Amino acid sequence: YIILTKIISEVTEMPFHEYSGTFFEELGMENTTFVKNYMHVIPNKAYPYSDWGDGVWQEYPMMTNLYGDGFLFTTLRDQLKFEQAIQNAKDNYNVLLIESQKAIPNSEITTYGFGLELEDRLNYSAVHHSGGTGSYHSQVVRFPSEKLSVFVMSANSRIWSGSIADEVASVLLPEKEVPVSYDNRITMTSKMVSKDQFVGQYLSPSDYLIRIEEKDNEIFWRNGNNNPIALEKEKDNVYTFVRNPKLKIGFFSDEFVLFYPSGKVKVYSKMAAEPPTLADLESYTGDYYSGELDVEFAIRLTDDNKLKISRTDWKQEPEVEALNRNDLLVWYYILKIERDRFDRVTGILLTTNRVLNNRFQKKSNLQYQPKVAADYGSIQVTTIGSKKGGSQILLTRNEPNGNEIWATQFGGRGYDKAGSILATEDGYLIIGSTSSYGKGNYDMLLIKTDKEGKKLWQKTYGTFYNDYGYAIERIEGGYLLKGTQQNCTSNTDVFNRECTTNVWFVTVDANGNEVSNDLLEEITEAP
Repeated sequence: YIILTKIISEVTEMPFHEYSGTFFEELGMENTTFVKNYMHVIPNKAYPYSDWGDGVWQEYPMMTNLYGDGFLFTTLRDQLKFEQAIQNAKDNYNVLLIESQKAIPNSEITTYGFGLELEDRLNYSAVHHSGGTGSYHSQVVRFPSEKLSVFVMSANSRIWSGSIADEVASVLLPEKEVPVSYDNRITMTSKMVSKDQFVGQYLSPSDYLIRIEEKDNEIFWRNGNNNPIALEKEKDNVYTFVRNPKLKIGFFSDEFVLFYPSGKVKVYSKMAAEPPTLADLESYTGDYYSGELDVEFAIRLTDDNKLKISRTDWKQEPEVEALNRNDLLVWYYILKIERDRFDRVTGILLTTNRVLNNRFQKKSNLQYQPKVAADYGSIQVTTIGSKKGGSQILLTRNEPNGNEIWATQFGGRGYDKAGSILATEDGYLIIGSTSSYGKGNYDMLLIKTDKEGKKLWQKTYGTFYNDYGYAIERIEGGYLLKGTQQNCTSNTDVFNRECTTNVWFVTVDANGNEVSNDLLEEITEAP
């Protein structure tokens, strides 16, 4: 909308603020204006305010000189003049105004047009839209066939103007029932899925996290940090929203379906329970930066393993709630973790209200998974220098304060490097790289130890060139090893050959025997 103001200025050859003033004046809207300067005095202006949930009412500062997407000040009387202009528009008199109320021509989207929503309201055909800037917000609902428009404005962010508009419209319009036709899947729910099974986290069709929670033997729908919405059991595994009984949820073994009375459905897939480990919490720490916003924040882990988020201009460090390994929550901000092929945290996608997936890049140096929790303290791997001139892999058992309990070294006469460590039921798996063993310059290395660090076996994987191991994951029947593999056009002509390096996944069984391997995308190319 800010860009649209620039287009209007170009087309009209007038500054947007001047042109819009003339536009409103011709409509008789004498008290409607875009604010050119936030310091401009507007007589009788209602100031925006909120208590932000803490019970302390404060004014919301509105300091910006942008307009187009907001900062249009108006009155109820002026807005109703605009509604009258729309209702009285004739086909041969104001085609542009009439067409602006319809869906965009030749678009697959029919429920949204030129900044207007075109979905039914109170079971009537309607044109509507809500708006909000800071604590200011409004709702317009227009029922074209009934020649009725309802407009609500509020300066209190704790009130939803949309619900007020619906209440006003429901007084003026007779209740209208529509045929109910739920999708037939609603009859396929059974008592086979217990309440304990369907409580959990789900992904919406648009990859949005929804939680189904249980409290005091009641079931609730939870979206982000919004207040829980109560669900009421109807029959078997079908529940309804207490505030909207016609909207129903059917729970199945690995998903739930949202049933609309019109027959429309939305399917939400259940996520596997994946609570973050201590190593996960540590991997979130670091500095994050958005070049688009020129904003930076930091996440740190306290001594009692609580995540805190901070900025230089904040007086407090709010606590971050880890919903699972990849979804964090702080205030009304949803933070989705981004990872690379080796499961390392590379950034965070921040979502709040209409701001969707704003990327914050992690500035810290990336590490693999060098530490895992033990029964007491931790187990850690690292690469150290060798007296023989190469390098060795060091495995240490540490107390909670970091003091070493025992240490073991692995390696040969060449260079042996640690990547990550994974705890198993009977010991540990260390993945890394070796030039001491294997077929080529470097090979991927996998070492299995018992709980006391004694080596049980080791395996290498690779070809003639440089193959490195970085990360390891547990999968059904064995493990997935993640690394890189190099391939060159010549073994001997080092000056003229071409080499490529690809992400390389190796699948092994429980004993480290190779089952399969796959080369993925190319990540480097060098002459």
